[in-house]
Amino acid sequence: SIALQAVVPSNTKRNNRVYTGKENNVMINLPDAEVRKYSIKFFDENDKPVFEINKLQESGLIIDKVNFVHAEWFYYEVYEKGKLLEKDRFYIAADNKTQVPASNEKGKRNNR
Repeated sequence: SIALQAVVPSNTKRNNRVYTGKENNVMINLPDAEVRKYSIKFFDENDKPVFEINKLQESGLIIDKVNFVHAEWFYYEVYEKGKLLEKDRFYIAADNKTQVPASNEKGKRNNR
């Protein structure tokens, strides 16, 4: 099972709905989640599905980084009622490392 923790969204302005926090946990910020029927799909850098979350009910969630197995770039797609809203990537750093690699040409997906 996926380790999720509900949080109260902060006043910090983020462009993306999904991003990594200070401790490399994945932060999800989806306004009005209880009525907007969001779902999220996560993929590894080889475009292999990692997991998905359907019927999100909380506007703010934290997904523990252990759910992503190892350090690398991960991709996500956010849907509202089946319609794609956002797709992007985030980096999960190895323990004791906080820097994101400067570039990742391999990580750019052509087919997504």
